[in-house]
Amino acid sequence: MRRTGLVLGLLVALVILPTRLMAQSLDELWQSGNAAQSSGNYEDAERIWRRIIQIQSSDAAVYNSLGLSLYKQNRLEDAKIAYDQAIRLNSQYSDAYKGRGDVLYLQKKLPEALSDYDQAILLDKKYADAY
Repeated sequence: MRRTGLVLGLLVALVILPTRLMAQSLDELWQSGNAAQSSGNYEDAERIWRRIIQIQSSDAAVYNSLGLSLYKQNRLEDAKIAYDQAIRLNSQYSDAYKGRGDVLYLQKKLPEALSDYDQAILLDKKYADAY
């Protein structure tokens, strides 16, 4: 009986511990990605966002951050793909619409850019001034 409790306790610890460690490493990766992005080191930020995507591919925010890193490197088509994925994961993500609108604007796809800007404003009025 005592042995069963010990085995069960160890199994629970093995399940919970990696989850906590992964969450901590994800937080650290996010902090590193944001720091790289803030300091203008977009290649490092891109590398970090891609690492986070390998761990947690269902987070629209990481695709949005990746999109910004790629946009800042003038890799517009890659940025658009990242923003597209952010929007697929969260159709209410105003930042991704705004980012994709910026990409489309630079690609001279003005009607599409305008549509994305309109959607960003609809979802979040903070973009009304930028529009």
